[in-house]
Amino acid sequence: MVHKPLYKNYFARDFTLAMIEIWWRGEVINPKIWTDKKQPYLPYIVFENIGPVINGYYNPQGVKWCEQLLIDRVEQTGSFDFAEIPFRRELEKLKPIYEKQPVLDKKNLLIFLKQCEAIWPWFEAVWWGWESELYDKHKTILKEQFTRLIKLRDESQVFVPGAEATIRKSLKKIYPLFGDLVALIKIEEIAKNNPPSIKILKKRASGYFFTDNQLFVGKTRNFIENKFNIKLEKIVETDSIKEFKGQPAFRGTTKGTVKIVYGVRHINKVKVGDVIVAPMTLPDILPAMKKAVAFVTDEGGVVCHAAIIAREMKKPCIVGTKIATKVLKDGDLVEVDANNGIVRILKRG
Repeated sequence: MVHKPLYKNYFARDFTLAMIEIWWRGEVINPKIWTDKKQPYLPYIVFENIGPVINGYYNPQGVKWCEQLLIDRVEQTGSFDFAEIPFRRELEKLKPIYEKQPVLDKKNLLIFLKQCEAIWPWFEAVWWGWESELYDKHKTILKEQFTRLIKLRDESQVFVPGAEATIRKSLKKIYPLFGDLVALIKIEEIAKNNPPSIKILKKRASGYFFTDNQLFVGKTRNFIENKFNIKLEKIVETDSIKEFKGQPAFRGTTKGTVKIVYGVRHINKVKVGDVIVAPMTLPDILPAMKKAVAFVTDEGGVVCHAAIIAREMKKPCIVGTKIATKVLKDGDLVEVDANNGIVRILKRG
């Protein structure tokens, strides 16, 4: 029996197809610049659009391969400068756009998309550098550099949501008749000024997979798994779950109504006293976080954005639950017991 690698759900985001293309090519097939080696565990990432959110499934062996390359490079050079310095330099060039989020015309949007794709390998290096064993192994010797890296991580958290907002707003200006369906237009279609029909965009909106630099519309998980001889992680989704656990990021206990927030487009539904439940939080949803009484995330650890903001605002926070957005729904009443890292469902909405 042939063993099929299990691809794990590392991320869930509310992103345009254009951003997904940039993400995939930037990590899988584009030159990494910081190494001449190529990712051997292909297709490496599989993106699954399930409506309000896009799940990113990674081959864990591919992640470990990438992390080990970074660890080896640091141990050879005694520094993370090879990634930190160029990333800072290139990020500074894009900052006026992703921070101000202007509406770009087609020509300038295409330039911006190309710039985002070019910077992504550096972004990947710094991201997996943070997530790898680098810190534990070198925190004493490279203490000053890791302090800079943590600061850089905080600064660059605005990059992706800011770029995504710029892309979405610009596409709505370029193609005003499509509304939110602009999120389903490919970069090639923008470049050729040949967007698909509304009918085709609606079909994409009903669900798609993006991997192997291809868009698969109307295909099942089984089709993707069989085509690439892989398995995609199944996340538990059941109404029978009454409570689940995560990692306390700021202690305290409170109750509130759940509001699922996948991105900035969903923050208006958050009212004072609600509990924000998200894959992870980012700076663009800060206005909603000020209203909420607690935060619960699928991803992250004690230094993630939600944890940092929770400590600043002194609000109970549980991170790294893996399943919060899958188990909970808008309107559910929950108790967030961040003393013990437990979310209890008191009443279904």
